Amino acid sequence: MTGKSRLLAALKHFQGHALLWEMWNEPNIKQFWMPSPNAVDYSKLAIEVGKAIRSAAPQERYIGPATSRIDMPFLEVCFKAGLLKYWDAVSVHPYRRAKQDPESTAEEYAKLRAMIARYAPKSKLVPIYSGEWGYSDISTGLNAGLQGQYLARQWLHNIASGVTLSIWYDWHDGGADDYVLEFARGKQKKLAPSHSPRNRATKSSSNFSKTGTVSNFTIICETSCLYPILHTGNLTRQDLHPHSASGSIHGRVSLPTECFHNSRKGRITR
Repeated sequence: MTGKSRLLAALKHFQGHALLWEMWNEPNIKQFWMPSPNAVDYSKLAIEVGKAIRSAAPQERYIGPATSRIDMPFLEVCFKAGLLKYWDAVSVHPYRRAKQDPESTAEEYAKLRAMIARYAPKSKLVPIYSGEWGYSDISTGLNAGLQGQYLARQWLHNIASGVTLSIWYDWHDGGADDYVLEFARGKQKKLAPSHSPRNRATKSSSNFSKTGTVSNFTIICETSCLYPILHTGNLTRQDLHPHSASGSIHGRVSLPTECFHNSRKGRITR
């Protein structure tokens, strides 16, 4: 079976389930595009995938390129190649250094939005998606309390910036070694209530709601498929919903059920 036939089979099987079809993961870094990143080659492949999707399942949502950070040179090559004709959204992974707060993405978001407007087909609005982003609490200058604050601020800053989909990386620590950077991006820790992400979200949302009403956003918690999930409690959608007493912020939280496929005790309450 060829790559194209696999894609067509997947489209046939999964179409109509409100999925996002994302082209690759961080093709702008060597780890994921060997032997070295090549935006021209990536664009050629992404365009062929776009043509196949638009031909076989035109109603499906196709996004990309899921760059590591907001790599403007790489993104511009994609846009010049004509990918905005096929993409329904531009996905980026706006990771920051430990001492860069979530709001530091504001200028980059603005520049990216302007570039999208310059290259997008006339009358086509192409939003920005924050497809993967989080902070590791073992990074120099970070701790569990600040990680919780940044989680809430990241969500709210994205909403304020018109970024309508936010994926937090990640749902739960990916391994048992507390000294591995990649394993410490989502660990559930026993924190003082004021440091918990939910309380930070509530307080931040209450302050944010004074500036206006925001709607139509989605928050997703991502987990690595390489490591088992160790969640041992129950979770309701309300637990991760940034909200305010005044109800000025509305939206929905999408929690992928597959996050719990390796957990015997964890379950999701819909």
